[in-house]
Amino acid sequence: ATHVHSLSSSYKMREALEEALDVLGNLGEYFPSTPRLHNVVIELTRTRRLFRSKTNEMILRLPLMQNTDKVAALQILNLIFPVTYRTNPMLNGLVTSRMLQLTLRFGLNAISTVAFASFGSILASFYKNKDDAYRCSDLAMELLERFETKEYIPRLHVFVYAEILPYKIPLRELCPYLLQAFHTGIETGDIQFAMVAAMMFEGYMFFSGERMAPVEKETRCFNEKAEELQQTTALGLLRPDLKFLQILMGKVERPPRLEMLSSDLRLVVEAGDESSACVIHFLRLTLCFIFGDFEPAAVEAKATENILQPPYIHPGFSCMLVFHCLALLAVAPCRRALARRRLLHAVKKSMALLESFSLCVPENCLHSFNLVQAELALVNGQMNLARGKFIIAISVATSFKDLMIQAIACERYSSFLKDQGDQAGALGRIREAHSAYKAWGAMAKVRLLEVDFPSLMMPSKT
Repeated sequence: ATHVHSLSSSYKMREALEEALDVLGNLGEYFPSTPRLHNVVIELTRTRRLFRSKTNEMILRLPLMQNTDKVAALQILNLIFPVTYRTNPMLNGLVTSRMLQLTLRFGLNAISTVAFASFGSILASFYKNKDDAYRCSDLAMELLERFETKEYIPRLHVFVYAEILPYKIPLRELCPYLLQAFHTGIETGDIQFAMVAAMMFEGYMFFSGERMAPVEKETRCFNEKAEELQQTTALGLLRPDLKFLQILMGKVERPPRLEMLSSDLRLVVEAGDESSACVIHFLRLTLCFIFGDFEPAAVEAKATENILQPPYIHPGFSCMLVFHCLALLAVAPCRRALARRRLLHAVKKSMALLESFSLCVPENCLHSFNLVQAELALVNGQMNLARGKFIIAISVATSFKDLMIQAIACERYSSFLKDQGDQAGALGRIREAHSAYKAWGAMAKVRLLEVDFPSLMMPSKT
């Protein structure tokens, strides 16, 4: 187990996985070498049926796990969970299912807290079964208290607060629990999940449209701790996250499009870290779109589509769906009929997920969904509908204090008004965008707007 942990922390994830699967086979737990979707669906269905056959009271009365081979297998499965999540989503589904099966068949163990929480995240994202997911999170919390296992708080908080509860609680309210998970993980030695919690924390803060200065400060601290602890895997995402924020904030010069985060992207691709590669493509997409480079943004949008589906995507990452839609809609008018239909098909697929998430917790993405609706109406020539949706997006983003979406929506509405011949209205909205970008901390964008609209440097008429 120690060697597996060392390999995964050093970004040797393929080697860590191979060794772990060999050990699991020796313990009587076998997995297909190349699992397919049907393998995962069968396993998840079997586990779900087993879970539903027991009430919470029955589960909590299970004896302690005594079979030493199964205890060892549970420990290995718990260890490789973050590796499979990054490199092999099909295997990740099997690992999650097996952890809970071992618990329900052989008895309770401290790691059972992680088994219930991780399976709950699958139920929420893959099956959209929120009631069973909440049931899993409740069981996980109760078992955590029973076993008094502080060392599993980071894992539990990641699954419960980052992947299950975003279906009913605004992201801002979940961030303190993720920050606690980071500090607890550092304290107890669960460094891998401390780093996962750190990445979730800064991602959720950013996605909520919080001011970037405190987010950048925390991300710098996370990077320093990861470097100190030689967490190469975590640095594969924490470093580009920090660069991304500093480019937006104007703390470093904006590189040419093709060079943005390119060295970070190569690193994770060479390591076989598919999910991190998609996240870096998303960061590039966001930078391209915010700086008005719509064609390259659309290219990056296509590269993110592998993670814009369950079990990866959930309300916590709805911002990815938003920028995916915005980038494709920005270039749709320039495409020929067939290519345009394909783009709009991809957009509507993402919008369906985004709409379902906005119904769960409006604070997370209702304003973003209205912005995407405005852009789609614009592409379809529905000008009155587009105008109404832009106004709603701006109003709701302002009320939810989401500076990012407020700024983008004001800028896009300004462009719409200019095309409609309303120059005064366009100038008013671009002033609002300028103020929102400034409050958000995107000083590189602020300077770009001041070059494109010199009147922004003059006081507005009252």
